[in-house]
Amino acid sequence: MQNPYGGGPPPGPAKGQHGTEVMAQYPVAPPPAGAPPPPVAAPPPEIGTQPLPPPSSYAQPAAAPYMQPQQPPVANGQWGPQGQPMQRLVGGVALEPGEKVLYYYRANRIGYVIFGLIIGIIMIPAFGLGLYLLYLTITDRSHSTYVQTITNKRLMAINGHGKPLWQIRWDEVRGLNKVTGRRYEFGVRNANGQKFMFDDNVHIVEMVITKLAGEPMLREQSPEVAFDPYVN
Repeated sequence: MQNPYGGGPPPGPAKGQHGTEVMAQYPVAPPPAGAPPPPVAAPPPEIGTQPLPPPSSYAQPAAAPYMQPQQPPVANGQWGPQGQPMQRLVGGVALEPGEKVLYYYRANRIGYVIFGLIIGIIMIPAFGLGLYLLYLTITDRSHSTYVQTITNKRLMAINGHGKPLWQIRWDEVRGLNKVTGRRYEFGVRNANGQKFMFDDNVHIVEMVITKLAGEPMLREQSPEVAFDPYVN
């Protein structure tokens, strides 16, 4: 194809023998005299010959925080400062090693306390009687039974401050005692004839004591019942 404007062939890439485009070859000017030779790229290192960085340059993994091994839960108790279980309590009284609670009853004294306060205030004009009723009501937690419990080792009546009002071990029991009539009580006595009586939930107390009194093996084989460690 001729250039319509005359002269040589039209601008654009040249065509080869089969119509393919051929890029024009431009001459490269030689470097000026005195110029340093161009840098030559170093050959790539062979596999396995490249030196490793020093160990200190590697990132060190973060140390995992120390986790104290978990301990199994302690029934009705707490863990001590050294991870050891603290002594178990029933109604605020410490249980002996191997001791388990077979009977537990917590008395509700709220109604009695409210009644005592009301009557005591009303009877204040009677001086001695009113003040005495108020004194008994205020000190009720100290002298009244708030928890009755029977374990495989002993029987206890515990006050509202977690202190035993009385306790007797099974090997000290020499007989059973029952009081009927207007006030129903049941308990045991020792070799000296001293009585240890429960005065609340008595029908259950009688059944439990009668069943366990003459069968030491039954005390050890019976399962433990639920109980409160403290008295509020």
